[in-house]
Amino acid sequence: MKILNLIFAPLILALCACTSVSYTDARAENGSVKPNAKQVLITNYGYYLFNCVPLFSGGGSDGSFSLFSNNIKLDKTMNILKDECERLGVKKVSDIQFDENSTCFFSWVEVIGTTLGIYWYKDVQLSAVLYSDKFSQE
Repeated sequence: MKILNLIFAPLILALCACTSVSYTDARAENGSVKPNAKQVLITNYGYYLFNCVPLFSGGGSDGSFSLFSNNIKLDKTMNILKDECERLGVKKVSDIQFDENSTCFFSWVEVIGTTLGIYWYKDVQLSAVLYSDKFSQE
């Protein structure tokens, strides 16, 4: 049964690898909603063999994915942010933060998972506050 898990898990994971862009109201330190501002969270994640050979990863826009491309990088995620800013007519960007992670997905499999590190999950998350007149119309 464990061998079937090792074979089919990457195929199932391919359906999950993608890029997501989500928005929430930006809040000031006192908890009030900032006018004309939205908080954006961009997540780009994918799966790799031996932490270096890309299998499936997020693409260059919301909800997209690509095969055998190494798109899980900060510069690729920044390009998604740039495209979102252009699309929304953003005048100002502030509070940019990012986080990069890489985790051995099958570390629970004895010997194979931790010694060889076959399948890896990588992600880059980027958040920022965007200011645009379009947000006041929503």
